[in-house]
Amino acid sequence: MKLFDFKLITPEETVYEGKIEEVILPTSTGEIAVLAGHEPLVTILSPGEIRIETGTLCLPMASLGGFAEIGPDFVRVLSDSAIATDKIDAISAENAKKNAEAILEKATDDMEVAEASASLEKALLHIKIANRKRKHH
Repeated sequence: MKLFDFKLITPEETVYEGKIEEVILPTSTGEIAVLAGHEPLVTILSPGEIRIETGTLCLPMASLGGFAEIGPDFVRVLSDSAIATDKIDAISAENAKKNAEAILEKATDDMEVAEASASLEKALLHIKIANRKRKHH
């Protein structure tokens, strides 16, 4: 199978960069699989799991959404937040959810609501992926 360049970037860091065989991306209309030679495309990503297939291993990543730029020999993903699913701690995610909910209840301005809502969305995604991971083991 042909390889192509893949890069997953967040505002903080480059989460993954390398040659891969396939990537599965979550979009608003469902998941799309990208292989080498894909038609050029720019798409909005939904929160969910990005699955990177290198040929020898599968690297699932939790992503809060963003954009993907796809070309015949590359894919660049710009994500608000991304983390390898094996680094997700279910207990920490539950605690983050509780903290975000508590802040939302007491929020007095739009900025607090927006920050707490973003934290809650991230915690819920991490919980969902941690639960899925637990079911498969």
